[in-house]
Amino acid sequence: MTQYLKYYIIIITSIIFPLYNDVTNAQNYQSIKLLGKDFVDENSFPKNEYLYNPQYDDFLLFGQTFPTLEYKRSVFISIDYNFNNEFLYKPYQVREIPTTKEKVILDIGNLCIYIFSNEGKYIRRISRPGQGPGELGYPTYFDIDEQGDIYVYDSGNSRISIFSKNGKLYTSFRIEESPFSLIIPTLFVTKDREIIINNPYSGYFITVYSREGKVIKEIGSVPNFDSPLYLSSATGYPFKNENGNYYIFLESYLLVKVFNDSGKVVLEKSMIDIIPRLSKTNDISEIKIGSFRHIFNDIMYRNKRFYIIDTEERKKLAIYILNNNLEIEKKIILPLENEIGIKIENKKISLRENSGLLSYNFKYTCEILLNDNILFPSYDESQVYIFKK
Repeated sequence: MTQYLKYYIIIITSIIFPLYNDVTNAQNYQSIKLLGKDFVDENSFPKNEYLYNPQYDDFLLFGQTFPTLEYKRSVFISIDYNFNNEFLYKPYQVREIPTTKEKVILDIGNLCIYIFSNEGKYIRRISRPGQGPGELGYPTYFDIDEQGDIYVYDSGNSRISIFSKNGKLYTSFRIEESPFSLIIPTLFVTKDREIIINNPYSGYFITVYSREGKVIKEIGSVPNFDSPLYLSSATGYPFKNENGNYYIFLESYLLVKVFNDSGKVVLEKSMIDIIPRLSKTNDISEIKIGSFRHIFNDIMYRNKRFYIIDTEERKKLAIYILNNNLEIEKKIILPLENEIGIKIENKKISLRENSGLLSYNFKYTCEILLNDNILFPSYDESQVYIFKK
């Protein structure tokens, strides 16, 4: 029971916290102070002109143009594919091993990792549910390095575990997390095999670990809040590019911060000036201490570019491709067969055993392949799609 205490706290917090936050916001309009800016004051944001584009039902920054492509979908791994007397249950995340093109899939229903060939054929299973060495309590995110090693953020066991693509456990080390955190932790592995995570509970926006679990550096002090609950608004997606700069995409702040290798801020940019649809955001005044919201499904760094996965419509995902200067180069539309967030009634899914663990509010992730082809694991439908131009 103690191993699930954290998740019961999360459920209780998710019920109480919105009520607490409403009262707090009504009584205390102190705004989050970050970089000397008052995020409650709308005048703190740059005033830009916007141009409505009826072709894409979107708003563009004045003078901002970029191509938009709609991809076609086909099944890569079907729900009907029986391998080793198993099926995919809830495939949540997929990554491609650069050297072999093998596909690594995190299944949060079966609580394990699967390896498939470039053609979608089953190769092996890695790990199993549990708390022992090499076992997974509740994996929430993973990344791979260029050699194919797999780095899993296991929130259930509060640790990062590193496996070879053949399933060997290299090492694991613990991460101190806030019991009040309502977010899904993310991580990014650099070419130098450094592990970058966003863990505001440590007091920093970005923490860099070695493969052995040693803290190499901490970047960007998180403002001091009055309650651990407020740490959720300092969560985001951390990255490091080829020039040695660190990026953190902070959803609740609608802000991207860029640090150099010594930890000095070299760029700050409002997401309103990056993503067109955010130009219609009219709730800036709601961004106060303790506020927290998901804006995007996922953000990745591939091919020296950022890929922001957004929700376009109920049956569409949009991917914005940004360069290192945070300028949009292209937009990709992924048409889905079913509405986002709708449970698919399927006999195979209903017959599979539930893991018995409390569920996070998982979001939709993708993997970018060669020529910008895209793999999309649908945990609603228990299968994986591939999107092509």
